[in-house]
Amino acid sequence: GILPGVFAYGTVGASIIAGDPIVVGIAIGMVIIVMMVSFFYRNRVKKWLGIDEDREKG
Repeated sequence: GILPGVFAYGTVGASIIAGDPIVVGIAIGMVIIVMMVSFFYRNRVKKWLGIDEDREKG
């Protein structure tokens, strides 16, 4: 869903405002992890939802 991304981006914004480099690094790491998970599981989710590659391209 949308909630993990919202949480990760909100944490990045709050950490930048706080100015602590360790917290900023952890927050950016969280965003990268959320992006990697969505990238690696996209085909599995497409298959689960029944989305065809041909329909997507056409």
